[in-house]
Amino acid sequence: MTHDSIDLLRSLVLGMTASSALGAAAAAQAVQSPPAPSLPVAAPPPALWQDEVPTTRFGPDIYRDVQVRPLAKTVSFEWRQTSVPPPLPVVVRTHTSEVFATSYWPTRVVPLDDYHVCVAGRTSSGRAVLERWTFAMHTALGTPAPSVAQVLPTGGGAPRATWTLPPRVAADEILVDAAGAPTGDVRGVLPSLHSTTKVFVYYAGTNDLFHVDLVSRVRTLAASPVAAGVALHVPALAAGYDTHWSAEYAGRGHCYLFARLRPDVAWGPADTLVCIDADRDGQLDSSRLLDGAAWLSEGWGDPANSVGPQ
Repeated sequence: MTHDSIDLLRSLVLGMTASSALGAAAAAQAVQSPPAPSLPVAAPPPALWQDEVPTTRFGPDIYRDVQVRPLAKTVSFEWRQTSVPPPLPVVVRTHTSEVFATSYWPTRVVPLDDYHVCVAGRTSSGRAVLERWTFAMHTALGTPAPSVAQVLPTGGGAPRATWTLPPRVAADEILVDAAGAPTGDVRGVLPSLHSTTKVFVYYAGTNDLFHVDLVSRVRTLAASPVAAGVALHVPALAAGYDTHWSAEYAGRGHCYLFARLRPDVAWGPADTLVCIDADRDGQLDSSRLLDGAAWLSEGWGDPANSVGPQ
């Protein structure tokens, strides 16, 4: 399983010629476009909505992209089967999609492994929620999932691709916080590299980082911007990072990274916080705040230094 990195920088190009009637008409149409729908009063702010689209690869040629759609209260899975290189370029041979409705506004979806994802969001009553969804590797009839079969239509014609997708067999509610809890909304979910049944949950209210056992549903404070008991004291967590991921580095251990991506910096994240589990036992040992120069010189962005997917 690999997780492709997603480019968060988007460009918007507006072309307009003063002497062109077509350009003037397009401009007039843009002015008359209806305004974007307003957010429900209780909905989570767009700043907490997940921008990245995590990708999981199944075997050599099947990929799944997962994405939250908060206002629609849905999570979408986009599936594609590609040609297997070489030769390049990779070609999408067939694709399909599925949509899962939620009772809350989903703001984060994070794959834990091929057949488990975590979904976080906010209920209409203002309660932060975290769920774990489980999917089966086979259908009830024993067909491997995901898989694609080529079916010949009755009466002849070109083969038609038929998808078999992993059925969802459980949607377990792991945490539901009280409305108005100081921790606030879930800002990020980072898969634990120590165990696929554990995650780190980064909250927006207190900027605390909790270690959550998805089986026992026990939540333990792992790191905090303020000194608190045995939790790792990480003042930089207070910055409220909008991008988060897990990666294992040779010689450094399990690393949990928090970054803000700046459009004026071409080489990658700026001001990156790294929480480190050096002995890989599931407990955070130390943290480092990296500037752009350190990110480059120490090879944090070099795939050759990464043991697992970034």
